[in-house]
Amino acid sequence: MRTIRAAAKLFTAHSKMAASIMIMAATALLFLAPAAHAVTYTSNPSPTLQFSLDPLSFVSASGAAGTIGSNQILLADLAFFTTGTDRGDFTDKVTISSGSGATASGTITIPFTLSINSLKVIGGETLSLLVGSNLWTIVVDGFTVGSPGSVGLYAEVSDPPAATPLPAALVLFGSGLGAFGLFARRRRQSASTIFAA
Repeated sequence: MRTIRAAAKLFTAHSKMAASIMIMAATALLFLAPAAHAVTYTSNPSPTLQFSLDPLSFVSASGAAGTIGSNQILLADLAFFTTGTDRGDFTDKVTISSGSGATASGTITIPFTLSINSLKVIGGETLSLLVGSNLWTIVVDGFTVGSPGSVGLYAEVSDPPAATPLPAALVLFGSGLGAFGLFARRRRQSASTIFAA
């Protein structure tokens, strides 16, 4: 309590200097704060090969991995060939790991259809993973490709709200103390002006 009173007196006596110090401290904390831990993901589709002999068609899916730096990730690389029609689905085990060591895995089922020279992934399937205290939601993108070959299967990933780091909270607390000191000083000045009149 004594420290808070001393800080309030300092802010009241030297409000401009205190405000400058708070701005410099906030700027230093922003530049010196440690970088956020990278969040990585891995995707392992299974089975890696689906095929039908009559009509001749197949879809292969290879996994992907990377860092979640935007709202879209590559779930798998798909390759397909078809001379007829087919329908199926594959499962994809997705793991998300934070830099702090928290990890979560889940499996999502992704249906697809094959028709003459085209592949359609239905899309819209959702997987939610709680990694530490952050809930990540993955939504598979749907698409149709009109010629056999390779194509990337993507998903949209929600970006959980970042927790306010402690240094920023301390700067906000100090700013609040400074504001209280300025208000107290203004109140005393206005009260002394009224009594002097």
